[in-house]
Amino acid sequence: MKIIDLKRLMNKYGDIKISEIIQREQGRRVYECPKCKGTGEENKVEYGIQGYTPDRHYKVKCDVCYGFGYTEKQLKTKVKTEIIGYE
Repeated sequence: MKIIDLKRLMNKYGDIKISEIIQREQGRRVYECPKCKGTGEENKVEYGIQGYTPDRHYKVKCDVCYGFGYTEKQLKTKVKTEIIGYE
């Protein structure tokens, strides 16, 4: 984090503890997002015409927690098992 970011936080919240800022921002979102693991972002890869080598890596906002990194409800990963064929 840069000094300018810290100064912005201090201007917004005043002279309080970091734990109090986290508590204010987090609100009722107390459970870590199972998809992004609390980062609020997902890594995406865009493949080229060949489809073998990645052309571009970029980050997008997590669609489960909407970029907050935490959710109000405890979410678990759903796994779907399918029959894909027989031998």
